[in-house]
Amino acid sequence: FQSVGPVDQSALLFNNGQLTEKGLADLSILGAVGDAMGHYFDHSGNPIPCWMDDHIIGIDLEDLRKIPWSVLIAGGTEKIKPIDSAIRGKLFNVLITDIQTAKALMKEKTHAE
Repeated sequence: FQSVGPVDQSALLFNNGQLTEKGLADLSILGAVGDAMGHYFDHSGNPIPCWMDDHIIGIDLEDLRKIPWSVLIAGGTEKIKPIDSAIRGKLFNVLITDIQTAKALMKEKTHAE
């Protein structure tokens, strides 16, 4: 079970002091829309290389894609873009969320087609 975070000041890594405002801005410029386990990804769920990658103990996003059952537990309006991108990139194959987020994700999918 994992979650995802946005690339803004509500991000856990920002609130814990691992990322600065400049770090958030730099990641946004690179196209990052979210993170999973401290690894950043773009709108399509592709990894965005970051200096933090070398400081994380755990699997990377490519290895996450290989896990047969990867469960994403996330909800809230600030996480719609990261959830959508993580699913689009096949980082997770099960989603547990709240009804409002699910409706927003379905609306997002309808507009994307």
